[in-house]
Amino acid sequence: MKKLFTNDKFFLAMVLVSILLCIANAIIAIVASTYISVALLAIGYAALCLVLYTSYKNHNKNVMKGIIGALLMLLVVNAAKFILNLSTPGWTEYPALAIISAAVIAFIFINHFVINSNRSASPVNIMLNKIALTLYAIVSIVWSVLDAVYFGGALYIVLSFICAVSIPCIIAVIVCVESRLDAYRLDREEAGWTEETGYPEGYVHEYQKK
Repeated sequence: MKKLFTNDKFFLAMVLVSILLCIANAIIAIVASTYISVALLAIGYAALCLVLYTSYKNHNKNVMKGIIGALLMLLVVNAAKFILNLSTPGWTEYPALAIISAAVIAFIFINHFVINSNRSASPVNIMLNKIALTLYAIVSIVWSVLDAVYFGGALYIVLSFICAVSIPCIIAVIVCVESRLDAYRLDREEAGWTEETGYPEGYVHEYQKK
């Protein structure tokens, strides 16, 4: 799993799938006209994923951390909005799934700040995020299948399936970046880096090796 989330092809695939599905989500929502807020949210997700990938390629860690925080905040707000709106389709039919998904998003959000609270590697926290992502993906798939069973509206079902794939992919993009940043921390610590002394003489950063 560690190699998967630090694999360049997997990372790019998650970014592209996230952006394309969010754009599709926005187009469908705009055509439906009754889902404008969904369209705006989807566009926001797509834009932030693109900026996150670009900032990673440019090795701008501070921008990466800020964009991850913004993405997670959107996910938290959306989850909270869903929970607080008791009339939302799906909430009254299977509230346990809604609560679990919101709790997982909240955990990943909090864990992001724990990981970045210091400059040391946090492999345990990174692994917890991967487990949380897996749980969220499972819940999303189950939720989407139940939507297909309970609701007859084709448009709602399509949007539900898109969200079932796009949101886990967005989270996967975040986990990919944090896994890579943590791998860099592990590499420099193994080379002798400390917060007090800094990088050892002759240390070559990962991005300089390519």
